[in-house]
Amino acid sequence: MPIQSPPLKRGERGWKAATFVIFVGTGITYASWVTRTPAIRSSLGVGTGDIGSIILGLSIGSMAGLLLAGPVVARIGARHVITAAATVASLGLFTVGLGSGVAIAALVGLGLAFTGAGFGMCEVALNVEGAAIEKRMGRSFLPSLHGAFSLGTLAGAGLGAVAELLDVPVPCISGCWPSWSS
Repeated sequence: MPIQSPPLKRGERGWKAATFVIFVGTGITYASWVTRTPAIRSSLGVGTGDIGSIILGLSIGSMAGLLLAGPVVARIGARHVITAAATVASLGLFTVGLGSGVAIAALVGLGLAFTGAGFGMCEVALNVEGAAIEKRMGRSFLPSLHGAFSLGTLAGAGLGAVAELLDVPVPCISGCWPSWSS
């Protein structure tokens, strides 16, 4: 007979909910970026082969983030890594938007490298947190978290598709709204 773990305490329920929400958020962020790839390619004025080379920055950054995540999580803890990695990914996406707005492919590639590094580190740290929650709960929880990521990708793809349909500019930094609405 399996040993029953005590129910999660109030603060632990918040921990579980926050981890779930962050998984959804990473899914939304990832898919909404992917759906904007044609608009980014268009703003840069590059072909499909060139955009593939630019996207290589995302892969390189992701691999670096994945490789660095284990030692960094062991040193400073998963929660701190999640916060730092989400910040790095956000700054990377900002840089992608900026690079797209000024049509500098190298800036987009650099932004994607930072985005990939942030995503890679964040995903490892989130899985470490999910495993800790599973251990505390005494039952499986990681499949639900990965389902939350998939739910986020569905929402992000929908948001990105609407942005494409409405022709919302990728950078949409403070000055873009008046030109978009005209």
